[in-house]
Amino acid sequence: MAALVLLFCAFVVTDKNLAFASVGFLGLTFLIASLQWWLSASTRCPLCLTPILSTTNCAKHRKAKKLLGSYRLRLAVDIVFNESFTCPYCHEPTAMLVRDKHESAENSYR
Repeated sequence: MAALVLLFCAFVVTDKNLAFASVGFLGLTFLIASLQWWLSASTRCPLCLTPILSTTNCAKHRKAKKLLGSYRLRLAVDIVFNESFTCPYCHEPTAMLVRDKHESAENSYR
């Protein structure tokens, strides 16, 4: 939104450098939004396998809590600061662990 306001101001003032900067900010915004959309689709709850950071039309658990009106913001804050989260769909607490692909494949064969 700020990049669009900046672009409008660049046209009003007829500043070519400001217009190029605002177009660059619009491109950067699109790139970050695309990256967020792509990465959020791959984050899943290990129990219910629901993508927890992408928009779904699934019903939330009755005890799921919001932070500033957003379930995803609560998840992100919990993951960053607590290194764990509670799934808003199945309400199961989960610790954030990084698993090596080779290690998990070896454990599945045992």
